[in-house]
Amino acid sequence: MFFKLNCGYHPLSISHFGTALLCLLPAVSTAHGTHGQLMEVVNRKIETSPDDANLWYQRGFLNLEHEDPDQALADLEKAESLAPGKLPTLLLKGQALELSGKLPEARSSLDAHILRFPDHGRGYSSRARVLLKLGMREEALVDYRTALSKTPDAEPDLVQEAATALAASDHDDEALAVLESGLKRLGEIPSLMLKALEFELKSGRFESALCRVEAMKKSAPRPEPWMAKRAKLLDKAGRADESRAAWQALAIHLENLPNLERGSNSMSLLAEQAHKALATPDRRKIPIKPGALHEEEIELTSAHLTASPEDAALWHQRSLLWLADGEFQQALLDCDEADRLAPGKFPTGYVRCRILLASGETAKGRAALEEFLKAHPEHVEGHALRARLLLKSHQTESALADYRAALEARGNQAGLDLIIETANALSSNGRRDEAMALLNDRIAAQGDIPALLDQSLELETEAGKFDISLSRVEALTKRSAQPEPWMAKRAELLARAGRASEARFAWSELLDHLGSLPNLQRGQPAMAALAQQARTALSKPDSITFPTASNPTTPQP
Repeated sequence: MFFKLNCGYHPLSISHFGTALLCLLPAVSTAHGTHGQLMEVVNRKIETSPDDANLWYQRGFLNLEHEDPDQALADLEKAESLAPGKLPTLLLKGQALELSGKLPEARSSLDAHILRFPDHGRGYSSRARVLLKLGMREEALVDYRTALSKTPDAEPDLVQEAATALAASDHDDEALAVLESGLKRLGEIPSLMLKALEFELKSGRFESALCRVEAMKKSAPRPEPWMAKRAKLLDKAGRADESRAAWQALAIHLENLPNLERGSNSMSLLAEQAHKALATPDRRKIPIKPGALHEEEIELTSAHLTASPEDAALWHQRSLLWLADGEFQQALLDCDEADRLAPGKFPTGYVRCRILLASGETAKGRAALEEFLKAHPEHVEGHALRARLLLKSHQTESALADYRAALEARGNQAGLDLIIETANALSSNGRRDEAMALLNDRIAAQGDIPALLDQSLELETEAGKFDISLSRVEALTKRSAQPEPWMAKRAELLARAGRASEARFAWSELLDHLGSLPNLQRGQPAMAALAQQARTALSKPDSITFPTASNPTTPQP
């Protein structure tokens, strides 16, 4: 974790740092080796000036940079006690709390920082990371967009981070636009170009990807890796003849290099790739899906295997990557190699089960899964997989037992997907109270994560517990940094409870609230979608007219 001086603080806050901080922080940002020396300097100064809040703030910064969040928090608390409200401690506290895994507390600290410094871009990007970890994807995207708008000189890391979050929520066009904007402003930075290439492949935009690879080949100090990349892309695009010609061009190019260059390890690997591609005119293997995200990881793991062919963990790791990309034969071969090198050490049986089931060999797959779970009774994914199979064959009680076993094996580290899947299975098979108890327990343990809250509210609504649902939503609306989604949820709940008049009034309140937001915020996709949802609800005929903030009249029958 690195923290830099140009982090976008409110201009007035620079005076709080003092000359010493201005001297210290750049060194911290650029050299790990100076950390101990800087700590010595700060500690000596604290010994002579223990009431200097700036020094405690500096040490908190250094401890956070060194990933010691507990000590950082202690130092920041000391700084705040010596100079209440004089130092921008809330941002660093929020980052330290995030590092400690205390996500709700981290969010509260960052909320307070943003209230104090609403034009500070890094505050929004820090909160976005916390919101993502809390499962609040849409709210995180709003913060990333705000961070970019308030950071016109955003560095590549923020551009790439925001684009990645957008793409993960299927906003591929917006993610690419963010990257293109960054590339236009910052120049052809390789990390941004690679990320743009990844998104283009994911969305099957082969022509754009090929143009980008061509540009990178021309500007790269070594064009050979990009020549290989182009040949692979042509193959994925179904342009086999062009792909073969590209491999041939690479092979000829490599042969014409000076002996010393041609004999290097990287050039030898590329030559081997080209010769294999040219030696196999009809590749009989399941193709990687267009834009498969694991391609680079597979290539990297393969490179490590070239250097360490006896590392069973690498063979198992690559088998999982092949499995995720649907290349089952390759996955099975890697499993065999992992088992040969380290018999019984890795759960390769799970990969074999998945492949048998995906290939339509259900009976063999289920038998293999049973054997696997006997040997690995704590394997979470194995229990969840068997639970799904049991549900399909209407063996409800056994399926629910497997879901419970999966949750027990994972404990408090159970992922949101597993929790929600289990709650759905319980509620759809007559265990709605158990499902609600599970969700409420997780909400109490992990905080108000929207995915869990939505599921819990749905079950409470189905059970007719509208007052409980509404009180929960009301509380969330009041303390949320983005109350608008919860305002819409409240209107929906009122409508489902049969309280049409109150629902209509709630939609009107939301629409007026959205209309009062600043143009930039109101124009964001999430806010625009909520406004359209409210207008649609209000467009339905109703016999009663309700007051709004813009038309505060008394309801007329």
